[in-house]
Amino acid sequence: MDRPAMGASRFPKVTRRTWLLAVLACIAVFLFTDKSKDTLCIHNVFIYDVIVLPHNCDALSLADRLLQAQTFYTEFHNWKGRPVYHAYGMVAGHALVPVAFPLWAALYPGARAKNQLRKFSVAFNFHLAYFLLNIGVVVACVWVAIRISGVAIASWPAVGLAAAIASTDLVEGGVWLLHTNIFNLVSAFGTLLFVVLGMQRTIIGRGAVLAGGFLIGLGALVYPAIAIAAPGYVCGRVIGRFRVENDRRSLMEEALELLAFAAVAAAPVIAWWGANRLFFETGTYLTVDKGHFSWAPLAFKEGKLVEQIAAHWEWFFGLLMKFSAAEYLLGLGSILLLSLRGGLAGLKDLATDPVVWAALIAMAGVLSFNFLQGYHAARLMVAAAYLPYVIVARLSRSESRRAIGTACLFVIAGYQMVDALTSVTVTGD
Repeated sequence: MDRPAMGASRFPKVTRRTWLLAVLACIAVFLFTDKSKDTLCIHNVFIYDVIVLPHNCDALSLADRLLQAQTFYTEFHNWKGRPVYHAYGMVAGHALVPVAFPLWAALYPGARAKNQLRKFSVAFNFHLAYFLLNIGVVVACVWVAIRISGVAIASWPAVGLAAAIASTDLVEGGVWLLHTNIFNLVSAFGTLLFVVLGMQRTIIGRGAVLAGGFLIGLGALVYPAIAIAAPGYVCGRVIGRFRVENDRRSLMEEALELLAFAAVAAAPVIAWWGANRLFFETGTYLTVDKGHFSWAPLAFKEGKLVEQIAAHWEWFFGLLMKFSAAEYLLGLGSILLLSLRGGLAGLKDLATDPVVWAALIAMAGVLSFNFLQGYHAARLMVAAAYLPYVIVARLSRSESRRAIGTACLFVIAGYQMVDALTSVTVTGD
């Protein structure tokens, strides 16, 4: 039996909302950090020389589609594959007009930017709508991480995990930006959630499974990488089948349910593709022009697949370490420290814990998607480095490891916050 951790009683008590306060505190700090440098594509908006709001080329192009909504459907552009994201902006942006423009009227006298301040001003209601959505995404992902980790909501490990996730480069670069960058958190933690749900297959009804598939399909029309959650769920189902004894479901029943799940997940994307082909007469995805996911088929066709895989891996791994080596070192180092503290039993627990396997599957999904995509921007890959934080919290459930695990999470958060205060983000493009 684990003994109470030394000095555990010295920690002040936390409430069920302390983790949320930690998230909001990190997000508030990021209002004042220099998230990116002004470039031809990035135009920072400064409010009274204190608040810094990034405004990039993609934000400008989306603002055009929001201000002239009909062009979203009738023209070919790089937002065409994200109609649910656009629809949210239209509804929420117009609903917030009575709040947004009085707020901007108070902020405008202190606003300055090298370029595009007028465009930012006329679209401020849409910026505000997406700021609120981004904050909601961060809060939801942190809540999912805490629940999956198994730590108590009103505990210091939960607060530490919340701070570790909310202080990441991706949150700093994406939460105050009109862009889908922040949804890379959803692709990582959403996949983690669906892997765990797949493992719990025997207690989830078929209706809930199909609803989850449909939700993934809608999510893919917000941000395509959310589709990673679908194969993640399938992996969870496979693991769950081997973990559950006396499972009465036949392989045929299992296969039919997974086919129905896949069909429901694909239906929204297929419907949007069909609508563009039949009614709007424009293409759906710009990835055809950018060459995403095309390098491997082309290499296979040319008989150079192995050579190209090796070359892409060298490039991909170099960028992965450039963008997130510190996060991997801190996260995996903390896991090793906590596992060794439990001796052989601790290592065995690590190897057999289903949440650990779920996190590894989610990491593999995010990294595989980006590797095959062939476009390796930092924002697309760094979220995988945050999944080990869930394992750190998971290992902090026992009394003997709680203090050390909590300290590790706060060290991670502290490092990330110092990095945010002293340098620009790698994901704010």
